[in-house]
Amino acid sequence: MLFGNGALLLAALLWAVLIVQVRGHRWRGTPLSLAPWQMGIAALVLLPLSLALEDVAHIRWETPLWAILLYNGPITTAFCFWAMITVTRALPAITTSLATLSVPLVGYLASMAMLGETLPWNDLAGFVFILTGLVAATLDDALRHRRGRANRG
Repeated sequence: MLFGNGALLLAALLWAVLIVQVRGHRWRGTPLSLAPWQMGIAALVLLPLSLALEDVAHIRWETPLWAILLYNGPITTAFCFWAMITVTRALPAITTSLATLSVPLVGYLASMAMLGETLPWNDLAGFVFILTGLVAATLDDALRHRRGRANRG
């Protein structure tokens, strides 16, 4: 449990660093033009690791595997990379960070529905806090935007 919580905190820290980097970076190319480079470099690192750590002899190179690879590569990885970088560049950092909290929320609720599980009260409380933060940040952003327009006009 301690390792898992530590991994979550590390992931949150790295995500915050990414948001700051994306917002402050001077872009020369579009996120879409950078996606193949990101995927290529990741493949160069992950392919040797997977060959060294996994039992390649038991992989069944059949149609379902190719469909999964096609879905996980260009769709869920490259498209989502492009979408998140584009959103991070366009929206305030707090809005982006809070909005991404809805991703595990949707995944958790979907898995609960598929497995027929109930929502424990502590998870429900966490979801309420996440959604409250998201609504508050969205309303604050909308009010600032409205005030900015009123001051200009």
